Amino acid sequence: MSLLVYLCYIGPVNLFFTDIGSTFLNTRIQQIFGFGLFMQGPMTQMIITVNRFLVIMFSPTTVPKYNIHITVATLSLVWLAGIWWSTLPGFKEECFAPFVFPHVGFFLTECNQKIVVWVACIIVSLAVFNNSMNIVLAIKLAISVRKMRGFSSEVARIRRRQTTRFFIQSCIQDWFTALVCATNIISVDHICPTNACSILTTFAVDSMNYTGDGFVMFVFNFKRRANKTSGTIVVSSVVNN
Repeated sequence: MSLLVYLCYIGPVNLFFTDIGSTFLNTRIQQIFGFGLFMQGPMTQMIITVNRFLVIMFSPTTVPKYNIHITVATLSLVWLAGIWWSTLPGFKEECFAPFVFPHVGFFLTECNQKIVVWVACIIVSLAVFNNSMNIVLAIKLAISVRKMRGFSSEVARIRRRQTTRFFIQSCIQDWFTALVCATNIISVDHICPTNACSILTTFAVDSMNYTGDGFVMFVFNFKRRANKTSGTIVVSSVVNN
C-alpha cells in the first residue's frame, strides 16, 4: 500500500511538478499513508511482543482452545485503530495533515501539528514498552540458560535457541518504525533542504523499513522451523530406542 502511494501519487506530484486532485484527496491519502498505515506496524508488533512475553515467561505446555479467538479479536482491534487513525471521525477538516509539497503549496494548522506530535509520542511509547518487555525477557532468558546449563537434553537446547531468537528478533523489529520516524525527521530538517531530496530519502528509508522487517521475520522463522524439525527427529529416535 505504501509503495502504491509513492508510485501513484507522491512520485507523479514531484515528477510533473504539479498537484494531483483536490486538497481533500491530498489530506486523505496522507492521513492513510502517514498515520493509519504507519501506526499499524508498531501496534501489530506490540501484540507479537506481548505474545512472546507470555510464551517465554509462562511456557505453556498446551495451547488454549480460545487462543484463536483472542488472536482474531486483538488483530481486529488493531485494524480498527488503524482505520480510526486513517479517517479521524469527528475531527475538523483542519486536523487532517497534507503532504508537504512546497512546489504545489501546503498548510499547517495547530490541530494537525498536534496530531503529528501524538503519533510520534505513541510510536516512541510503543517502542519503549516493547523493549521494556524485552529487557524482562532477557533477564528471564539469562536465568533459564543458567538453570539449563547442566542439562544435556537436545530438546532443552533447541528451546533455549528458540527463546534467544525470539528475543533478538523482537529487539530488532521493535525499533524499526521508531528509527524510520527519527531518520525521516532528521533528513528533512537537517540533511535534505530540497523537496526532491527529502522525498527520495523518506521513500528509501520507508522501503528499507518494510524490506528489513520482512527479511528479519523470514530469517528467524526459517531457522525456527528447521530447529523444530530436528527436535522432532531427536525425540522420535529416543522413543524408538
